[in-house]
Amino acid sequence: MQGNFQRLDRITGWIVGLFACTVYILTMEPTGSFWDCGEFIASCYKLQIPHPPGAPLFILLGRFFIVLFGDDPHTAARAVNFMSAIASGLSILFLFWTITHFARKLTTNVFTALSAGVVGALAYTFCDSFWYSAVEGEVYASSAFFTALVFWAILKWEEHADEKGSDKWIVFIFYMMGLSIGVHLLNLLTIPAIVMVYYFRRYKPSLKGGIIAFLIGCVITGVVQKFVIQSTIKSASSFDIFFVNSMGLPFFSGFTTFFILLAITIFLLIRWATKRGWPFMKLGLWCASFMLLGYSTYFTTLIRSNADTAVDMYNVDNPISLVSYLSREYYGDWPIAYGPDFTDTPRWSKPATSSQRDRTNTRPPERNIPWTGRTPHPRISFPVCTIIRPSATRSAPTVAGQDWTRATSRPWPTISNTSSAIRRDGCTSVTLCGTSPANRTTCRVSAIPATATGSAASPSWTTCSMAISRSCRIPPAPTTSPGINCICCLSCWACSA
Repeated sequence: MQGNFQRLDRITGWIVGLFACTVYILTMEPTGSFWDCGEFIASCYKLQIPHPPGAPLFILLGRFFIVLFGDDPHTAARAVNFMSAIASGLSILFLFWTITHFARKLTTNVFTALSAGVVGALAYTFCDSFWYSAVEGEVYASSAFFTALVFWAILKWEEHADEKGSDKWIVFIFYMMGLSIGVHLLNLLTIPAIVMVYYFRRYKPSLKGGIIAFLIGCVITGVVQKFVIQSTIKSASSFDIFFVNSMGLPFFSGFTTFFILLAITIFLLIRWATKRGWPFMKLGLWCASFMLLGYSTYFTTLIRSNADTAVDMYNVDNPISLVSYLSREYYGDWPIAYGPDFTDTPRWSKPATSSQRDRTNTRPPERNIPWTGRTPHPRISFPVCTIIRPSATRSAPTVAGQDWTRATSRPWPTISNTSSAIRRDGCTSVTLCGTSPANRTTCRVSAIPATATGSAASPSWTTCSMAISRSCRIPPAPTTSPGINCICCLSCWACSA
């Protein structure tokens, strides 16, 4: 009876999945639709870099389908839309098998269990929000596929949990999660549910145990989000800065060394856990290693950004930029556990009087905004270190009494010392970049003392290292106007006119 149900379950599931694929293919968008679809389709066509935090696996898969459709710009949108339709149809397939798995626990009637799967899967097939995403070139269809896949996989583990080697399903789940990071982070929200399935299968259920298992699932989700996704790249970028600036080695030498050392460390820890007989530690290390392996699709982001593609959001051509790209620094910060409220007064303005409420609320001069020296300037959101240029009438890098202008052409007040102005923006060191008459970019760097408060003394400039001169990318200025083009913070690794 069990074997008969499994055979019918597979056949019915594939029929429902093919039906869903047919519906989505017949109703898919003929070309690009609104919002991010055009950006993603263009990025897929040339393997380019979309907005943070990126979707490298989606871009690679989209490129594959574009090649299948003839590698023609006229069919690129249809190819990516077709990929979304197929991914959505497969999501319905795994949803059907998930429903029948639970239905089988509630009834022994084969027809009832299969009917439940058909009704549930088809209801979701024609759900407005899912159907909307299934027919356009967005990441949500592919993300839904990975989400349905990993939850179905934990149910397969539950079915074979008492068999030898069943934990391979859990390793497979974390590998799929690592791949799904390269599409969308929605998949990580399945971790608490997966932990709950593991708990109810391995242990005797209780209220206290269920709460603890759920909290463990939330902690694992946070660890993956904060440490696996961000801290690994942040640590690798720190290695790269040290290897390039202190040891004079090529770019990405420290980045590569970090991941080699990480792989060796995980390998040694797995051997140690095996000798000690610690199965949970061994399983956790295998899961972490395969998640990182799937997450490695982000290396293609660095490769393609170094090719200077037309769509190159955030210019992620180095590990330092990749950290900001993954952490979405471009979008700023909006805490939800505390302020700001709708009625809050902006910190740069005074509460309006009754006679002023109809007037435009403008910011006071920059000098009236206090800065403690420990956090970025409250006026600066991105980049943290402001890029500024001398006024058009000044080209020599004299410091005292100069008028400077922001890169956005918004006037700054006259400042007596460039050093103190940069200190206000949170920089501890700066790079002066200019062009010689031969149109060759030159850079000079200086450390800004933490006590700089307005002294008119000019800093002592020295020649930049190769790492800084490379990262400070300045378009060649006309030969008739040599001089300083901008000032930027050394830690930003970016400088644009």
